[in-house]
Amino acid sequence: KNPRLSLTSSIGKKINYLDVKISHINNQLRTIINHDQDIEPRGLPFISDHPLLMYSTLIQACLIRAALVCSKVSDFENERRDIQIVFIMNGYTVDFIKEHVQQFFEDFHFSNWRSHLDQNTYDRMRQEIIDYDRERQNVKIEQRKKQQNEQIYYIMSDLNGEELYDFQEEIKILWDEYLKNEVQFHNMNIEVIHRPKYPSYT
Repeated sequence: KNPRLSLTSSIGKKINYLDVKISHINNQLRTIINHDQDIEPRGLPFISDHPLLMYSTLIQACLIRAALVCSKVSDFENERRDIQIVFIMNGYTVDFIKEHVQQFFEDFHFSNWRSHLDQNTYDRMRQEIIDYDRERQNVKIEQRKKQQNEQIYYIMSDLNGEELYDFQEEIKILWDEYLKNEVQFHNMNIEVIHRPKYPSYT
């Protein structure tokens, strides 16, 4: 038994499973996000010193999660509003948030969502998001298989935050352009990581 897991049993028409609340009432199956009240609704996943680009991706990730879980358009809309409020409370501008929420809908071909997001439209968009997520998971599986056959060499750097991120991108571009396709580097990869600072007495 894992001491970190708390298991409870109950009989009823509702159940919590991981981050999903599932209910079956009047022959209607409904799924919504099961929020961790110790963290949400005000907390953002911690990404230390990353540029705004990372948080624009995080907005999309939150909306994708909402669409994957929420079976009803009204629940998705509630989640969308909560997501926007969370980012506002964490210091992000309304314009920044609106821009990336709009981009999310455009990515899934529903740019006029403000006036046309009914249940039928949402179901079609949700299916597209489910297909997208399934394809993304398959890509990750293939990448893991490939990584298992690779030798990874690490470059230690004293940079951190945005400077480290920029340097990682520069190294990746150079690697892909000049070395990746060379026979001797076929099963090799390079990762740039921050050099940890240990106390002087260790």
